[in-house]
Amino acid sequence: TTTSRTTPAAAAVRPGGSGCGRRRRRNSRAWCRRPRASRSTRCNARAARGDAAPRPALRCAHRRDAAPRPALRCAHRRDAAAGPRAPRAATWFDRRVDPADLACALWSAAVARLDPAAIAEDAVRAADPPGPVVVVAAGKAAAGMARGAAAALGSRLAGGIVAAPEADAVPAPLRLRVGSHPVANAASERAGRALLDCVAAADPGSHVVALISGGASALAAVPAPGVSLADKVAAVSAVMAAGEPIAAINCVRKHLSAIKGGRLAAASRAPVWSFIASDVADDDLSVVGGGPTVADPTSNRDALAILDRVGAPVSPAVRRWLECGPDTPKTLPADHVVRLVCSAGAAVDAAVAAGDRVEVLGRGWTGDVADVARRLAAAARAAARDAVARGRHVLRVAQGEPTVALPPQPGRGGRAQQTALLVARAIAGVDRVAVVCAGTDGIDGNTTAAGAVVDGATWAAAGPDPAAALARCDAYGALDAADALIVTGRTGVNCADLFVVAAVP
Repeated sequence: TTTSRTTPAAAAVRPGGSGCGRRRRRNSRAWCRRPRASRSTRCNARAARGDAAPRPALRCAHRRDAAPRPALRCAHRRDAAAGPRAPRAATWFDRRVDPADLACALWSAAVARLDPAAIAEDAVRAADPPGPVVVVAAGKAAAGMARGAAAALGSRLAGGIVAAPEADAVPAPLRLRVGSHPVANAASERAGRALLDCVAAADPGSHVVALISGGASALAAVPAPGVSLADKVAAVSAVMAAGEPIAAINCVRKHLSAIKGGRLAAASRAPVWSFIASDVADDDLSVVGGGPTVADPTSNRDALAILDRVGAPVSPAVRRWLECGPDTPKTLPADHVVRLVCSAGAAVDAAVAAGDRVEVLGRGWTGDVADVARRLAAAARAAARDAVARGRHVLRVAQGEPTVALPPQPGRGGRAQQTALLVARAIAGVDRVAVVCAGTDGIDGNTTAAGAVVDGATWAAAGPDPAAALARCDAYGALDAADALIVTGRTGVNCADLFVVAAVP
């Protein structure tokens, strides 16, 4: 179950205001006067970094001096103070609407509906664990889920630790620990040890509520005995750079960890009730966040085979642990409970609920970014044809987590931006269709962008050599040159990447 968010963080990703659409050399004055939905999520990336003044809201030479029009209402948009969503008005979706605006608005509305606090509150309230209750939370949605659990538990909440990617408000008596993502650091180790200590100290007569979401594997990292954090990070980074799927990456993480692969739950003398928000394609709970509270079906031998296959640097300490050390728990006590509270496909459901006649392309898209980009480009061309044939807008969504094999010295970017630039090349010259590729967590790769929105004009505007940018995995710079980046900041949500295809007649 998902609900609309009304927090300031959610408001930051909702569309608001008005604008005059994409900046194109061929824009006529008449075209620029057409009303269209705003795209506030498409911030100027340079302004977001603070090294340049923001561009005016009206992005064409014809209307720089004009006052902005009031925001257009649409079926898939809710402002924080607007109350219940207005009835769907098909007349808004007409040929005057920029498809890039439409795609961004639907993406924003879908993310706004994914409220980890509400999801966790509903799940914990329904489970009703007897008190006293100790809460441990880890992942990109940890702070929101902790707030929801605290609201459900009330006076039964005895304390706990929250491991999150940035400073955020958590209710007392919970304590916040900030870790690093996607690469663990010393702060991640401190956060992981705090979680272990908290669980180990729980009284046998109490209950432990564990709130796990994607990102926990890097945010809370405790190396296995005899393995240094640097050795572990080097091994995991090599697997990530090879373009391996998240299941393989987290297999290595689990078997070089003292907290993952069920070891956090095994450290508790009290029953552990786990509530997990998935970000992996098949909702395998042993993979989400490295499965700290879930029995692990993989082995040390599996992890070593992955490292050898990709040619990762394996220190003597790592090899000795994987060859001779104890394996992860294969079973956990019967009083430990594991529940999926939010599927990775929830973003698709949220988009369908938020939009008007939204069609689902698929869920759980994995594989190389080039394969996912080909599917999206084909969907974009089909949507452009269907919009003309039907005489109305076409909205189609998909969810997934593609992988990128990095070159020796990669540039700035992430899997969503790499996918978007590949789509831009494939649909170059195709009119009246746009595609959003963006991570629901608001951060893609090693950048501050969530992803990008591209259309038929993006490739030509993407700098002097976008093909070279693709080759060196430097999509950020090319998309920044095309003014195509989506910058939202962290959303507090993590349901993998959401892809939106929008076309108008």
